[in-house]
Amino acid sequence: MENIRRWRLILGECAEAEFAPPLTGDDEILDGALAAIYDKTSGFSYGGKDGTSGKSVPFIAKWLGDIRRFFPEETLVVIQNDAINRQNMTQLLTEPELLKTVTPDINLVTMLISLKHKIPERAKDAARQAVREATRKILKEIEPELRQSVSSATRLRAHSPVPSSVVDWHATVKKNLGRFDKERKALIPEKLVYFRRGVRQNPWRVILALDQSGSMAESAVYASLAGCVLASLPSIKTHVVAFDAQVADLTESCLGDPVDLLFGLQIGGGTDIGKALAYCAGLATVPERTLLILISDLYEGGSRARFYGQMKALTDLGVKCVCLLALSDKGRPRFDEANAKALAEMGVPCFAAAPGTLSKVIASAINSR
Repeated sequence: MENIRRWRLILGECAEAEFAPPLTGDDEILDGALAAIYDKTSGFSYGGKDGTSGKSVPFIAKWLGDIRRFFPEETLVVIQNDAINRQNMTQLLTEPELLKTVTPDINLVTMLISLKHKIPERAKDAARQAVREATRKILKEIEPELRQSVSSATRLRAHSPVPSSVVDWHATVKKNLGRFDKERKALIPEKLVYFRRGVRQNPWRVILALDQSGSMAESAVYASLAGCVLASLPSIKTHVVAFDAQVADLTESCLGDPVDLLFGLQIGGGTDIGKALAYCAGLATVPERTLLILISDLYEGGSRARFYGQMKALTDLGVKCVCLLALSDKGRPRFDEANAKALAEMGVPCFAAAPGTLSKVIASAINSR
């Protein structure tokens, strides 16, 4: 009986005649909520004929309440995104009372950032709050590993067995914890840990170059938040450069509110990777201690010759370069295979990465692995 019920819910209203008894109670409500998104033949709609009408708001609110009754949060996110993409329920993003009830996630953030100019004034506070909640979740997932891995990688290359005038007191104390003199109430270090000469004057510089084209929206959001974390680390200098047909340096914004940084992105538009690389070259003041991470699907809208020339110039100078075709948990990304092959032939690895592995990418590049 349970299998019959589940098949009826899967097949939708068009299969009603094939099953008995008909759905009732909660099953009928669940069927209606799913039909509103997935069954084009049912004629059922929470939003009425006019999806933009203010009258549809109570119906969408009811729909949101219904799906929350039956599904866990991870499933809610999928259905919510399908509602926007399949049924154009953009009122989920433009009505403050609805925004307060949606489940914030990376997809909601990218939609709100992409549609920021269309969000009415009355919904802007709710939109920012939704982005803030999603940002908090994302940072909770990526920040600890990013801090630990990158800090460890820079420390690994920063120390020297040769005494210098600069002692790494944090590492020295950690290394000599077993030599605490209880009578003197003092730590008596057996061996000091020294910074390598010049490290503090020339720390590692990490440049994140973010493609803002529509297809890279999710990757740009993840990379921007990663930039905020990296900018707070004293062991490296971080630059966040966003580009479409123009180039915008968002580095200073990384030190402020992450929500302001995200709303500063300009999702959509052309792509000029060559122009972005030319700007990044000006930031690589110590090339041998610079890591450039280009986050792009490599669909170049500008001069391909300039793109190749700028990348080759950077690698010839000694800048470590990596191209992430996507920074996402989704499947294999679409990208320009010819451009990826050209970069690979220059010694620039091109691959997709999950957001949680960005820390390993940076640490491996710094330590030449």
